[in-house]
Amino acid sequence: MNDQKLLNKGLALLPDLYESYVEAERTVAIAKDGQGAVCVGPAESYRTRLLKKGDSVVLDFGDHQVGYLSLKFGTEGSHADAPVLLRLHFAEIPAELLEDAETYHGWICSSWIEEERIHVDVLPGEISLPRRYAFRYVRIEVLDISSKCSLRVENAVCRAVSSVRKEDLLPYRNPDPRFQKLDRIACRTLQNCMQKVFEDGPKRDRRLWMGDLRIQALVNYETY
Repeated sequence: MNDQKLLNKGLALLPDLYESYVEAERTVAIAKDGQGAVCVGPAESYRTRLLKKGDSVVLDFGDHQVGYLSLKFGTEGSHADAPVLLRLHFAEIPAELLEDAETYHGWICSSWIEEERIHVDVLPGEISLPRRYAFRYVRIEVLDISSKCSLRVENAVCRAVSSVRKEDLLPYRNPDPRFQKLDRIACRTLQNCMQKVFEDGPKRDRRLWMGDLRIQALVNYETY
């Protein structure tokens, strides 16, 4: 049974979430080289791309984000006389964008794969996805669109959330740049895991585990 007194005490201690708005920085091209490694190359601004059926564009948000995606769409050509059907694929690393979710048969539930199929009924228009995602890259694929027009992504913004701000981070000094990079990545990871609770991971499970709690809290005392 739940202990209502303890439950109320825990709910009273839930932190507020800070919000920041991060725009997509650029598009990137994703490919494999001869060793099977993933290469990321720059491409043109996504705002200049015109997308027809079968086309796609990969947006790079510059760093790992945890939050809610909003997209603003415009059109080129005649009026859109049909909805546009899109597939959105969110990825923390480029290699994920080369994987086909439909072929996955692992023991972890496939519903954790961050992929959505959505209809946009009104163009030009804006959409805000209600689900929270953990990602750096987003591939927008046009599954179908009216033959009379092309789609343009005019703006892409993530409303990033965390219970701490990067401005709160205590300074870390080390003459070795490798340790500086390790510290930056580790602190960014902790920041993205600090939501209403210390989440074990903001992409999968997204809940508090007692084993993670102590480690995350100890690190938090020395950082944020």
